[in-house]
Amino acid sequence: MKKLIPFFSIFIFFSVTAQVPQIEWQVCLGGTDYDQGNAVTQTADGGYAVVGGAISTNGNATGNHGGVDYLVVKLSSSGQVQWQKCLGGSGEDGGYGIDATPDGGVIVSGHAYSNDGDVSGNHGSSDTWIIKFDVSGNIQWSKCYGGTGGEEYPARVKTTSDGGYVFVTNSGSTDGDVNPPVAGQTDFWLVKLNSSGTIEWANTFGGSTSERPFDVEEAEDGGFIMAGVEYPGMGDYWWVVKADSNGNQQWAKTYGLPLPAQQAEDIEVVPGIGYIVVGQIDSAMNDGWVLLIDSSGNEIWDRHLSGSWYDNAVSVNVNDDGTYAVLGQTSSQNGDITCNTQSTDKFWWLTLDATGTTILNQFCFGGSGGDTPFMMRPTNDNGYICVGMTSSTDGDVSGNHGSEDFWVVKLGYNVGIEENEDPVASIFPNPSSTSFHLTAPTPNFTIQLFDVNGRRLIKEDFRNSREAEIDVSQMPCGIYPLQVLTDNGKMVWQKLVVGR
Repeated sequence: MKKLIPFFSIFIFFSVTAQVPQIEWQVCLGGTDYDQGNAVTQTADGGYAVVGGAISTNGNATGNHGGVDYLVVKLSSSGQVQWQKCLGGSGEDGGYGIDATPDGGVIVSGHAYSNDGDVSGNHGSSDTWIIKFDVSGNIQWSKCYGGTGGEEYPARVKTTSDGGYVFVTNSGSTDGDVNPPVAGQTDFWLVKLNSSGTIEWANTFGGSTSERPFDVEEAEDGGFIMAGVEYPGMGDYWWVVKADSNGNQQWAKTYGLPLPAQQAEDIEVVPGIGYIVVGQIDSAMNDGWVLLIDSSGNEIWDRHLSGSWYDNAVSVNVNDDGTYAVLGQTSSQNGDITCNTQSTDKFWWLTLDATGTTILNQFCFGGSGGDTPFMMRPTNDNGYICVGMTSSTDGDVSGNHGSEDFWVVKLGYNVGIEENEDPVASIFPNPSSTSFHLTAPTPNFTIQLFDVNGRRLIKEDFRNSREAEIDVSQMPCGIYPLQVLTDNGKMVWQKLVVGR
């Protein structure tokens, strides 16, 4: 029997230390040349899928067609490679977006300059290229979208609530699939697809100069929210555009000052409030910037994230408790940054409170060679999955194949519970999305269920029965400590994992 941790100790442990995640596992993917991981998603089986661009022709990038290929890798829940695909032609083809699909597969997006190899139907110059995979990594369909003026990166695709897809990219075309034609040099191009990849509708957004989008999300009202950058010729502005469910523009607003090297890189829906946007803003040295806006685009608050060197923000997640998890990059060791011990680029994870005023906690990770993050997404165990690029071979990084690799990092929370080797109760299924069935060794016992902050959610006594059903259908995904106390004085702590 393992030593049981007293309840009071667990309560303190939850409320203090469980708030900063740790690296559960990390994996480098690629070959001996330059390979960059751009996007990641959790899949229906609890694993992960990543996409990026690969120049390598060995390691995980075998089968490269030449130039740059899409590299798509499916990982297990513990980071083991399950399948990988190098896809492209003789030109430059790079993957920038990925999302899980309801059938257990994934859909990826990016740009293709090729019109040979795996790529067909290119309209000229570069097209947006979208590929749908089944659960085993087999291609179900692959299509090019665009015109002769060029559709370049980054193209981000997302699964929509009707079972179809939406993607946004920048376009310089006035023909082909691009209708209405762009008004300036390049515009936002928003395209709605059905489940087979057929265009349902499309629209362009922009003025007489250039605009480039970086992200799109489905809004609470069924429309779509996009974020990126506008280049009016006197510096850059963040540009956020809201469209309705048919792609018609409802509003568009710029944010920030007209300075160079500014771009909004990620936007997420904040239920009942509006949208949270993160990216880069020029302020002497580049800073990260976090902006909360309401559903009409009006600013609620903003927050700079900065030290004395280069810092930015690339990804954001809305936590269940109303706080915001942000992933960025830092080479600073002062200002807002308290976790970096080297003056090289690191992944920088932090949590902001609901008002954006306070950094509640932060965590820097990487090596001495320089590491660049590109995306973070929440996981069904209340953790985070991150992807980017690493040049390091030390510190938190191991397994680098050569020059630069994809770096995939799983962050999670240790809730401080040791499960008993000889448990007094059996629980199944675990994880579960609806309920857990518990069987106790005695007919009289008490259960108590807590969240990771030590708040008791359930307390129930059971008499004259060894069976109990624990309903978790209304609980958020995450890890929940369960205490079982039998009538003969035995007590054990076990973990219930709620996932969907």
